[in-house]
Amino acid sequence: MNTIMEKEFVLKELPVGAVLPQGMTKRFLETQMHGLTGRIEEAGPPFDTPKWSEERITEEGVAMWWEYEQYAYWLDGFVRAAVLLQDRAAIARAESLILSVIRNPDRDGYLGPRVLKEANGWNRWPHVVFFRACIALYDGTGNEKILHAICRHYLGSATDFTKKRDVLNVEIMLWAYGKSGERRLLELAEETYAGYNTACGDCLCDRAALGEEKPYAHGVSYNEFFKLGAVLYLHTGKEGYLATSRAAYRKLERYFSLPSGCHCSDEFLISDDYMHGYETCDISDYTWNSGYLLAATGEGGYADRIEKCVFNAGIGSVLEDFRGLQYFSFANQTIADATSNHAEFFRGGAWASYRPVPGTECCTGNVNRFMPNYVARQYFTDRGGNVYSALFGESVYDHGGVRIEQKTDYPFDLRILWRIHTEREFVLFVRIPAWSQTYEVMRNGQAVKGEPKSGFMPVSVSEGDEVSLVLTAEPVRHESKGGVWFSRGPLVYSLGIPTKKIARRSEKRPGSDFPDYDIYPAGEWAYGVERGSRARFVDGVSREWRLADGLPHLTVRGRKLKNWDYERCDSVVRTVDLLKEYTPKEKISGKFVFTPRNPSSPEAEGDAVELRLYPYGVCKLRITVLPLLP
Repeated sequence: MNTIMEKEFVLKELPVGAVLPQGMTKRFLETQMHGLTGRIEEAGPPFDTPKWSEERITEEGVAMWWEYEQYAYWLDGFVRAAVLLQDRAAIARAESLILSVIRNPDRDGYLGPRVLKEANGWNRWPHVVFFRACIALYDGTGNEKILHAICRHYLGSATDFTKKRDVLNVEIMLWAYGKSGERRLLELAEETYAGYNTACGDCLCDRAALGEEKPYAHGVSYNEFFKLGAVLYLHTGKEGYLATSRAAYRKLERYFSLPSGCHCSDEFLISDDYMHGYETCDISDYTWNSGYLLAATGEGGYADRIEKCVFNAGIGSVLEDFRGLQYFSFANQTIADATSNHAEFFRGGAWASYRPVPGTECCTGNVNRFMPNYVARQYFTDRGGNVYSALFGESVYDHGGVRIEQKTDYPFDLRILWRIHTEREFVLFVRIPAWSQTYEVMRNGQAVKGEPKSGFMPVSVSEGDEVSLVLTAEPVRHESKGGVWFSRGPLVYSLGIPTKKIARRSEKRPGSDFPDYDIYPAGEWAYGVERGSRARFVDGVSREWRLADGLPHLTVRGRKLKNWDYERCDSVVRTVDLLKEYTPKEKISGKFVFTPRNPSSPEAEGDAVELRLYPYGVCKLRITVLPLLP
């Protein structure tokens, strides 16, 4: 089979393993592998069995499709982390899990558990997630049997993929087409996409994306559906496809953007109010799908969005040892225990706490994906053999006769150095983030002249060259619904609250060293910012994702508030079904303590103090949007 895409448009994604992490990002992935990514069985069902090699149905005879989805999320992140770390034992484990499926197709080529074979709108969706893991293993090992098996899976029977999430198989059909050159896969992908859009009557279709209405949809579904236009464009060059994805993602920015860099997704898209949160699944899905838009458009702004979401929302939703995560994470969260979820969806539950399974198991699987995907997509190429440095992080690029060593402590330090080792001359396109107030690009100590194109500065390079980039960023003040928050470069800064952690043993994991945590503040947090105060940046010596005095931070003048305290109540009315309408469905009783909304008229007391704001990601309890004093 031909392994080269018949046509290439804009930027081309590299195989997983062409970029290997070093420094801080490598240490983060190693922590993942010592945490949930490498020891996922500690989270219990469905991760404690070889899920894709077994059949699971309910007593009513219904396929448990979501268990296969959840397991496949984890497997995708695990395979990528294993390949990126060159961990032979982990790669062998991944091969065992994946090849047990690849080597045992049905007579028509179908891969996977037979309980998912009927394409009913949901059953075939988990295959998309599982095949992403297969693709990562294909990249890491070069096993052509994986490609052949996936092609036969789609071409071996006349399956209808046009219903609901089954249409998302278009992503994998197009990957298989790009690698094999088999035009029937391209035709199947375009026919499936067209059939879905003809029948679709909700806001997850082209017509709705291109219209003016504000969408109301499940966050993960929105991201997954609206990446398809960009993926189709990458394989066809048809502008109409790309226009749909662009329009859909503009709506995320316009209506649902939150300080963390992730859009609102309290399970569903609701608003841009800072008290709303985001499902951890959406961190992985939003950044993954934004990567397709980055490739399709060649615009560095999509890389800006990816890094902001990963470094703030992503790292802020997991514990430092990667043994616990939140299902919902918020800009302001002053408590994280078994009843602290202040979102309306399952309000009063454990969904905002840090634990191996804080809600349903989808986030437990999906959280393993965001950092491996960030590392794997640090670079792209074009059909001229040029290289685009899109996402920054210490790493080694080794592909196509080019080796690039990237040295940096980004995002804590805004200086990046590339050392070039190459058999040929090429152009290195260096991303200039939109947030950078000034920048300086140098080649071998000489300033590079010119203007960035679509957010990338071209630098002609050859063997032995060194390219450096120095970015500058002053603290930026943002006002939001009577409050104020601050950013500098790719990082958002929060008032980090000292914590007291209480480990709880789960009934599902009685002997586990992956406990459920109830986390409470061990210090004051009710502060407001003086209206005229300007934030000042203080560099630090620490370069780790842990809250410490030595981290870079901002200082701003503030005062203690006397009229700001927890929201306390004896009962809550919460939503348990968002599919029909956003209205309360259930009342529960108990003793509930919630993170409070900022006071509408904050009242200060005492003298002004200097508040230290640390990177959002290291603050597990935090106030990001602070009250603005009169």
